[in-house]
Order: sequence, then C-alpha cells, then structure tokens
Amino acid sequence: MITSLLLAAAAQQVFLDEDFSGGVFPPPGWGEVIYAIEPGWTAGFQTAFHDNYSVLSDSVLFTPPMDLSAASEVYLHLDFGQRYGQSRSLNAVEYSLDGGITRTELYALRTLESGGGQRLELDLAALAGLSNVRLAFHYEGWKANEWWLERVLVDDQPATGTPPWPQLPAQFQDIRVADEDFEGLGGAPSPWMSLNSVDPVTRAADPAGWVNFGNLAPVVEAYEGSSALELGLAPGQTGPHLVANALILAIDGSGFAEVDLVLHAKHFAEETHGDDGVFLSADGLTWFPLVLDWSSLSKGSADWFRVAAPLQDTPVPIDGRFYLAFAQADDSPFGTTDGVILDEIQFLERRASWTYEILNLQAGSMCTLQVTGVQRTGALIQLLYSLTGPGPTRTAFGTASLSRPILDLGAFTPDAQGNISAQRFVPPGAAGLTIWSQAVELAGSDVWWGPLLTQVVQ
Repeated sequence: MITSLLLAAAAQQVFLDEDFSGGVFPPPGWGEVIYAIEPGWTAGFQTAFHDNYSVLSDSVLFTPPMDLSAASEVYLHLDFGQRYGQSRSLNAVEYSLDGGITRTELYALRTLESGGGQRLELDLAALAGLSNVRLAFHYEGWKANEWWLERVLVDDQPATGTPPWPQLPAQFQDIRVADEDFEGLGGAPSPWMSLNSVDPVTRAADPAGWVNFGNLAPVVEAYEGSSALELGLAPGQTGPHLVANALILAIDGSGFAEVDLVLHAKHFAEETHGDDGVFLSADGLTWFPLVLDWSSLSKGSADWFRVAAPLQDTPVPIDGRFYLAFAQADDSPFGTTDGVILDEIQFLERRASWTYEILNLQAGSMCTLQVTGVQRTGALIQLLYSLTGPGPTRTAFGTASLSRPILDLGAFTPDAQGNISAQRFVPPGAAGLTIWSQAVELAGSDVWWGPLLTQVVQ
C-alpha cells in the first residue's frame, strides 16, 4: 500500500503525461539503456512492460528531458503494476540531470501487491527549479519479477482524495520518548496516537476492525508485561470480512538523521496483504513501506519474532515531523486464523562512536583519510565517496548520504587504539571538484554510518 484513492488534482501545469497508447515504443523523446543481454523494456498493452527473462536483467527507461526551471512544486503520479514482487531485485524511480550519464534514486518499490492499477505519488520538490530533468525507471533482476508502467504524469499538483488512514494524531511526540510498550495507556490512546479500521478499498471506517491494547478487551498475549497491540478482524465477527487496521504514531524526529525501529511481533496464520507492515508518511496522504508482510518476517515461526529496520530507509525525512503506521489487514477473526500482535516498540539512534576526516585534500598531492575512536572489536570501516551529490541512496548496508555512482576508497581494520590512517593520491586535475564522502562501520550484522563530509579539492 503506497496510496489509496489519491488522485492528482486538476493540474495547473503538466510537464509530462504518457499513457503508452501511441503505438510507438519507446514513445517519442523517451530512451532506454540496457546494461545486460536481455530485451529490456518492451511495449505491453498500453503499458511499458519489463518481463522477467530468466537471465540477469538491468535496464533503464528514460523520460524525455523536462524543463522544471520555472516550477516551484513538482509531483510524480505513477500508475503501475507488478507481479512476483517477492522476487524483485530492484524496481526504482531515479532521475538524471546529465542525459542519463549519472542517476540518483528517488524511490525503490517494496510493496508486494500483485496486479495493475497501483499508484505511487512522489513529491519531486528537489527537482523544482532545474532543467534537463529526466526520470528513469530502473529494473534489475534475474527471475520472476514483472513491472509495468501504465501512466507517467508529472505536474505541479499534489495528490488529493481520501487518505489511506483518515484518522491522524493531534500531537507529535519527541522521538526520544516515543518508545511504546502499551503498559501505561489506561485503555485510551495518547494524543500522539490514532486508531484506524477501514475498508481496504474505499478507506471508509469499518466498525468490524480490531485495534486493541486494552481499550476494547484484555490483551490475550504480550511479549513483555501484560499489554500489547492487537490488529485484526474483531473477535466474534463472521468471516470472511476484510478490514484494514492501523495504529498511527505522530513522531518528531528533529535532530536525528539515523534511527532504528525495533519491535516484537507475533501472528496467527497471517496472509499477505498490501496493508501489512510498517509505513512512513510526511503528510498522512502518501505512505512508503518500511517493512512488509508479517507472515514472511516471521520466517515461519509461530512464536514471537524481532523486527528491526532503519527509519531512514524510505523517502520520508525523519529529521522532523512524520507519521508512522503499524498496519495489517485480515478477513477472519483475531486470534483464530488471523491477526497480529505487536509489542515493545523502540526507537534506537544510530550514531557512530568515531570521527572521520579527510586531511590535505589538494590536487596533485597525497591526502590522508583518518578515522579515530572505533570502539567495537572486529569492526571493519568502509570509506566511500561520490562526485555527484549527497544522496540519499539505498545500499546493501542501509541508506548512504551519497549519490550514485558511489566509489570505494577502501576497507580498513582499525589498529589497537581504534584508529585508521590511509593515504590516497588526488589527481592534478581535480582542483575545484566537490567530493562527498562517508564512512560506514560493519561489525557482524550491525551497521553504523558516520556523518557526511562535503569538501572541495584545493
């Protein structure tokens, strides 16, 4: 679930509107780059279609260049479809300012819903005021996943319509004190919480839903203590009756760029639905998935399982106010063959304990890469840089504050004092270039990103 019943308002200015019905593919002005031996994007029935070809696939479909220099607001309204999302490697929306030579990721699909008629709404505020802007639709994979584009509309109007979750909290809570174990609520939600039970299609309120932490009935089970959050179809209801439920938290993350969400969950024979998971939103209208599919997250276990995910892994900025939805949809009564229990929600700041700096960054000389104060035994420090911008870009290690292409300065093991010092040659012609650099600490399965360095070569 990304958005529901959200439609683009009547646009004052349309920069691109393509529904692939013109009989020519790629449409006039569009382009494609194929990086593997495969057919790439092809013409579907009034769609741009990328099949799985049972071979390694890597291809990018580009829009015509758009002049957004006079725009103060820009939005993408993308109608699309997909199948076999669980086998997806990468279905991403990117942009380029240099004709496609370099690209920066805007959003990577993570939903598992199958079929057409899905909608992605993106605020392209970062591109307003720029010219020669090309959007790019990047497919990577080697099996099963299918992705198609039904309509690509870029205009200056935000989405309007029925919000996916009509009830939003009245207040925002500081993320430093937002941990929730559901023990002290006294049967009523806090002002920074809201409860939603809706029809999954119309998003109208549905009284058959079950969002319970002791407000409706005693909780049947908790990971710790005596209370937790139950989501499902209300006990006693006659199924099948599909209802979507969510607890919404309004969070103020000001001052925090990297935070892990950690919680414990348990489910009862849960099926996969587009409303299952944890979602973030900046405005309560457009929601982006952080984690999906409670049944897959459990890895088949009938017991409690731990869920952890970096909040910064969606396009929603967390250094400010945002909404967080813990959501689920079900068609059978809670606690029998359906339902989810969530408990011990925590927000853990990810901040590196060390410092990273680049000394003597001068063209034609050796610069020094210096990391000091690494404390974890066995840690490996990876040093990365970009010449194209500050990201963000999703990587195998989380979200980097670097734009693609991300280049490697080396991986280093700290000395006994927790320090690293390495030298690299700066080419003579690099004077005046801006370099963005970031270090990441890898210790077992844990990852810590350091702050972004932005320096100009002297």
